Amino acid sequence: MMGTAQRDLFVPTLRATAATYLPTGGHVFDVGAGDGQTFALIADVMPAGTTVSFEAPNLDYFADYRDVLTRLTYLQSGCALSVGFDDLDAVAEHRAADVPADASQDLVMALHMIYCLADLPAGLSRMARFVRPGGMLFIVFADETTGYMGCTGGVRGLR
Repeated sequence: MMGTAQRDLFVPTLRATAATYLPTGGHVFDVGAGDGQTFALIADVMPAGTTVSFEAPNLDYFADYRDVLTRLTYLQSGCALSVGFDDLDAVAEHRAADVPADASQDLVMALHMIYCLADLPAGLSRMARFVRPGGMLFIVFADETTGYMGCTGGVRGLR
């Protein structure tokens, strides 16, 4: 889980981005979502009726994020997927689970999660396919290749 100091660096820009790119009745997809604490810091700039989908592989974080959404009654719950992003399409197809359609999201957020992608180019390409024309893919990352302990398997494709 990222600390408050890390959030302080990008949350103002993320808030401005959400306010700019989310129309009334818009759609957000938070990939590698974590526990929803960061989302809660920007939720108040989202228009009422915004549909929020999220993907969080950690079951505890998944439950926490869902609880955050439950309290934000002016937002609509969209797809909620408890799988890793790399497996998103395969698991959705196998389980017949809903996944946001390509080109359907006004804002796709990937906050400190790309380190966990097994195939960085494929993962970034997949994220971009979710974004509707005129929408925004908002990615936050830092060079934590030597100290980040949040996932296994290492980082591939960044060098």
